[in-house]
Amino acid sequence: MVALLLQMMLEEGGHEVVPVSTPQEALRCLLAEANRLSLLVTDINLQADMTGYDVAAAARRQRPDLPVIYVSGDSGYRWKDEGVAGSRLIPKPFCEDELLTEVASLVG
Repeated sequence: MVALLLQMMLEEGGHEVVPVSTPQEALRCLLAEANRLSLLVTDINLQADMTGYDVAAAARRQRPDLPVIYVSGDSGYRWKDEGVAGSRLIPKPFCEDELLTEVASLVG
């Protein structure tokens, strides 16, 4: 549900979104489309065998300059220790303007 809300907010803000449902799907997309992507937005707690921290670290191995935004309701306290360098954190709940402001600050 969070992914769908993020997708709607970003698309309403004029951004093209490549939605994925699992960490593994995100990694496949990153491998196939790494040069086309301008930003990674991920929840931290993915209810899977990987976290958003894991996905972002893998993305940065593929594209060291890829901007990353994490969203989290309860896992953000670990962001400074586990998040990739230069990433941003948006705590839940957040509004569309907060998300779009962070995106604009990272991708122009």
